[in-house]
Amino acid sequence: MSNAIARILPYWNWYLRVPRLHGKFFTVRPNVLLKAPVRIGRDQTIHTRPNVEAHYTAERRLLERLGSHPRIVKYLGWYATFPTGLILQRANEGSLQSFLDSSRDQITLAPRRKWFLQTIEALSYIHSRGISHSDLRPDNILLHNMDIQICDFGGSSCEEMGVSGYGLPDSGFYDPREAKAGVSMDIFSLGSVLYTICTGHWPYREGQVSTELSLPGEMQRYAELVDAHFAAGSFPKVDGLLGADIIMGCWTHAFNCTAEIERAALKKL
Repeated sequence: MSNAIARILPYWNWYLRVPRLHGKFFTVRPNVLLKAPVRIGRDQTIHTRPNVEAHYTAERRLLERLGSHPRIVKYLGWYATFPTGLILQRANEGSLQSFLDSSRDQITLAPRRKWFLQTIEALSYIHSRGISHSDLRPDNILLHNMDIQICDFGGSSCEEMGVSGYGLPDSGFYDPREAKAGVSMDIFSLGSVLYTICTGHWPYREGQVSTELSLPGEMQRYAELVDAHFAAGSFPKVDGLLGADIIMGCWTHAFNCTAEIERAALKKL
């Protein structure tokens, strides 16, 4: 793929506790993307980023371990020609976050219920394969044909494979009481994702869209607010929400595993 025909797609970088694994997305053919560990120079030339290439190799191994599953981004292989990287199917509705931001007032209960169940199904499958996602949030959840697919395993871990991504979720999806990645942190993050699916906004961000967090200092202010609440064991009200007890159970560590959450959700919803 030459520089002339590669079309660089936007890649949003959020505030994180650890450095984000910077990369770029290229369209290699219709509905197929290349995710590569590169940066683009001012002259539009492509430069490798050796310090993050190992994380892409780890993500490749994790995607191969996960295999084909309807709730996981479709991995199509490894692009061996420069710039090397992951070949992925493009999700035709973009991220869950962008869809919620643009359409949240028009989303009915039926799709919210479907996404609620599908997100639990996805994380339960990931954990069944011995993988901790470590950065579960609506930006890392895609909508393809209006169905959920989880993506971005660059910071994920799998003890059996010796892969330690050292990732941590963003504030709002991070439990300050836990402070380490793993199944328990993923379950806490799941609670915030399910809350966002039901309400259209992040915990303690009522009436605001996620893009406002890009304003100077806004993410830092939000992080301080939500981290203080969560550290004190204080959570948003969930009365009347779909699956309210499941959301709260994720936040309060009432569940031992995602398979237990999946059983509860299928029974109650």
